[in-house]
Amino acid sequence: MQSKYPIILIVLITLLVAAAGPASACDLTEPDDPSLDGHAFEPDPETLPTTDSSDTQTLSTTATDTSNGEFEVHILNVGQADAAVIFSPEGETMVIDSGHWTDDGGTIIEFLEKHDVDHIDHLVATHAHSDHIGGHADLIEHFEEEKNGIGAAYDSGVPTSTNTYEDYMDAVEEYDVTLYEVEEGDELPFDGLEANVFNPPTDDPEYDYDESELHYNSMTILFEHEETSFLFTGDAEYHAEERMADTYGDELEATVYHAGHHGSSTSSNDHFLEVIDTQVTTISSNYDSQFGHPDNETLDRLDAYGVNAYWTGTHGTNSFVSDGEEFTIYAQNDASTDPMELRDDDESTLDPNLEPKKVGTVSDEEFQGTTHQETLDIDNDDPETNAEHTWTLTDAANDFDGEVDSISVEYPTGTSLDDIDADDVTVLLDRDGDGSTDEISVNQDDYEGDVATFDLSGMFNTSVEGEIQVGIDGVENPSDGVSEPTITLEGDDTHMETTELAVA
Repeated sequence: MQSKYPIILIVLITLLVAAAGPASACDLTEPDDPSLDGHAFEPDPETLPTTDSSDTQTLSTTATDTSNGEFEVHILNVGQADAAVIFSPEGETMVIDSGHWTDDGGTIIEFLEKHDVDHIDHLVATHAHSDHIGGHADLIEHFEEEKNGIGAAYDSGVPTSTNTYEDYMDAVEEYDVTLYEVEEGDELPFDGLEANVFNPPTDDPEYDYDESELHYNSMTILFEHEETSFLFTGDAEYHAEERMADTYGDELEATVYHAGHHGSSTSSNDHFLEVIDTQVTTISSNYDSQFGHPDNETLDRLDAYGVNAYWTGTHGTNSFVSDGEEFTIYAQNDASTDPMELRDDDESTLDPNLEPKKVGTVSDEEFQGTTHQETLDIDNDDPETNAEHTWTLTDAANDFDGEVDSISVEYPTGTSLDDIDADDVTVLLDRDGDGSTDEISVNQDDYEGDVATFDLSGMFNTSVEGEIQVGIDGVENPSDGVSEPTITLEGDDTHMETTELAVA
């Protein structure tokens, strides 16, 4: 990883402009003979950037309510582009790609503002295409002018002649941001996580290495937090995937994989999917992508390897929060994760203003995609509502079809659950979807803090095609006013339709 200082950048930018000539505002053409060598040098650990994590506010997200010590990955819905925000267990912030140049960094800046981020420790560009670095210059300007700056920037060192790339380089120079060229074998200094780089390659004569090809040199990073891992490949395609799979094998295994090149048929090839052995993939593209992303060939391959998919086109922004053992998954829309059913949900079902809510969990061993969570109010001014609370799970378009394993109810801190037992829980299932319900017994209860969990997994038949009603008796709000209990339902059907929760 080589640090490039401003005086060098000035020379490089001058050479690029002279070689490429002026570029129009929408010119996305890559140069045939770029003047910047994509190779990097072995880093000196003493030169790696250091950041003071005390300058970065600890994240407390609206959707996940996480605390320090968790690893968070947020895949933002930026249309036909890519942008992700990562928070380390120690509170550092990394941005990987920043969306399309037409957005001017607006979506990602809004997200960071909402989460009270005032310092970006690490700004990563997987490669120089304008749908990946479109907001880099804007992020640098915004955080250097109005916040506490950028710790360091990282890219592959392979340029292009677009205005977007030149704006990015100009911003690096103007604000004196330390820029590192990254190659395989490097580890990004991300506090609390391992962040190992597997691409771009060093000069390996065994492979057809093209030092000017942006996709071949797309930065690939595997983040590891205890037993969980998340793999980013940017727009790496078949040849880059093959090189990495052949060279690194099971070192690339990942709990979650952000699909290369927006789900294009040129990425996520069979050998690569076999090697990474992932449970879940995320895909970033428009619902009506002009390139047909995600491609049906890619979806077929994902299906063949049993990979569940979260697509920004239908699921919206999706988030993964790791406690070290598994990721809890949040999405704006609880759509199907079956790769063959991704387009079954109409784009109109996605409300971009919704906060992501819990939709599942995933570990290296198991994907559980039928978790549904909703928060409701209890008002002590209306005693009738404190006697019994019933939730009805219904499908806006199609009846829910799945099996319920457990139901848990979490009340605010201070609520007493001592007097609540299985006899106070009423569960009604519409098994046939005809409106008639059967009451089933709850065979086990468990209490941990303010959470009561009722296990239904031992029941003979908990399948349901219609509604689920859950009633809890005898719980009152511990303080005056309104409190918010949260109910969570979990089951074993990984391909549930979109659902809504409402008070019965």
